[in-house]
Amino acid sequence: KRLIISFCFFFLSLTVLFAQDSGLQFVKKQYPQLSTMFEKELREQHATYTFAIDVSGTMRRYSEIVIPALNSFVDALPNGDYVRIIRFGTYAKGSENGYLGTVNSNLKVDLKRAINQLYSNPNDDRSFRAHTDVPAVMKEVASALQNSENNMNFVFILTDFRNDQQGSGEHRILSKDLNQIFYDLEPATIGKNGRIVALRLPVDTNAPGYCLDQLKNDVFSKVELSYEMQDITSEAALSSWFEDLKKQIMVERLRTIVNAENKVADISFSTDINIDGNVSANVSWKPN
Repeated sequence: KRLIISFCFFFLSLTVLFAQDSGLQFVKKQYPQLSTMFEKELREQHATYTFAIDVSGTMRRYSEIVIPALNSFVDALPNGDYVRIIRFGTYAKGSENGYLGTVNSNLKVDLKRAINQLYSNPNDDRSFRAHTDVPAVMKEVASALQNSENNMNFVFILTDFRNDQQGSGEHRILSKDLNQIFYDLEPATIGKNGRIVALRLPVDTNAPGYCLDQLKNDVFSKVELSYEMQDITSEAALSSWFEDLKKQIMVERLRTIVNAENKVADISFSTDINIDGNVSANVSWKPN
C-alpha cells in the first residue's frame, strides 16, 4: 500500500510540475538556444499580477462567470510570483484580508476564499457597491505598478467599464480625468514589461458611461505596457485564453531577461590636450 501511495504522490508531483512548466516547455520549443542559456533566470524571473475587480451592484449579474474564471486564474498562477487584488465600486479598496502577497499554496486558498466573497463581502456596505468610479481604480492601479519591485507586470481590469461616479451619475470619463489617469499611469510603466488586459464582460457598449474606448485610445495605447482586450463569455473560454496567455507570459519573461543581459556597459569617453594644442580622445566600452 505504501508503494502504491508513493507512486500516486510521484505522478501527482509530476502533474503539478508539468502544469507549472507548461509555459517553460513552450518557450524551450520556440527558442531552444536562448531558453537553455537562460533557463535558471527563467525559473527565477518573477512577475506581479494586479487584478482590479469591479464589485459594484451592476456586476452581481456576472458573478457566475467572474468567480469561476478568477478561481481558474488563481490555480494557474506560478508559485513565487506576486499577486494583488484591488476591489472597486464607489471608490477603490487596496489589498486587504489576504488579497496581497507572494503566490504559494496557502495564499491561493486565501485568494479563492476572498474571490468567492467578492459580491457578498460583509465589510462592503451598500454605499460602496452603489457606483463605479473608474478614475479612482486607475489611480490605485498606477500606484500598484509604481510600487512593484518586479519588472514583469500584468494588470487585469475586470469590469463592465460603465463609469458611474458618485454625485455625477453615469457618464463618459471627463477629459481632465483621462489626462490625470495618463499622468499617473505613464511614469508607473516606464522600464516595466508586461501588459494591461481589459477583461470585458458581455455588456452594451452603447450604454451611458461606457469608457473602455476612451481608456484604450487616450491612456493604454500611450504607455509602455502593451494593451490587450479579451471578451469574457464563459469560464471555459477564459480558462482556454489564460492557458495561451501563460505561454505568452513566459516569452515575455525571456524577452525581459535577454534585454537585460544584452545591455551595453557604460561607455567612458575622455579627452586631453597636450602642450602643443593637439587633442587626443580615449573611448572605451565593454560589450556584453
